[in-house]
Amino acid sequence: MANHATREEVEEWFVEWAGRLGLEGWTLLFAYPKQDSDSDMKISITQDRCTGVLSVYPTVFKVQLRSKAWRDVCHECFHLAFASMDDMIVDYVGVGEVFRQYRRELERCIDRLAGCLTGMYPVPDAKRTAPAEASAVPERS
Repeated sequence: MANHATREEVEEWFVEWAGRLGLEGWTLLFAYPKQDSDSDMKISITQDRCTGVLSVYPTVFKVQLRSKAWRDVCHECFHLAFASMDDMIVDYVGVGEVFRQYRRELERCIDRLAGCLTGMYPVPDAKRTAPAEASAVPERS
């Protein structure tokens, strides 16, 4: 079994978790920055508040274990699920200290929720593909 997630798996997982969390109204996009960041993945929400862009940094495919990537994708989808709460808090209290405290607590809550859900839905097995070379080489008589 592969130790690291593939780009295709991360994209499939994002769609899968979005479905489980009832995010059917969201447009889901992917970004693959060339430089690593202080995080492995990050979700950005566009101004229209109905498009989520998952940025997946190179470390996910080189260093991070598949199980961690699975949990991180779930975690980022929760941010989409809670986006309307962010909007409501900003409307009521602005983007000051109260909002920062709320975001810290929300981050902890989302991490616990992602841990619970990924415990109930373990990471799918890595897809095994037959070597393309074997089937592409014609037999000689």
